[in-house]
Amino acid sequence: MKSKSLKQGTKIEMEHTKGNKFVEKKRSKSPKDMARKIAKDHVEEMGNSYYPELKRMEGRIKRKKVNK
Repeated sequence: MKSKSLKQGTKIEMEHTKGNKFVEKKRSKSPKDMARKIAKDHVEEMGNSYYPELKRMEGRIKRKKVNK
């Protein structure tokens, strides 16, 4: 697994772990550890292009909203 994909994915997945009550109850893992695990699972399942494609898709959606 490429570390660039994992780093990018961890950063993106942090938005799902910050303030998440499930993550806060599960004290054995930090929010960053949980985000890294989620990112690793996504990259293993979908491939290294998962997060770059996700960013492009989000960008297209944002541009459509602005242009309405």
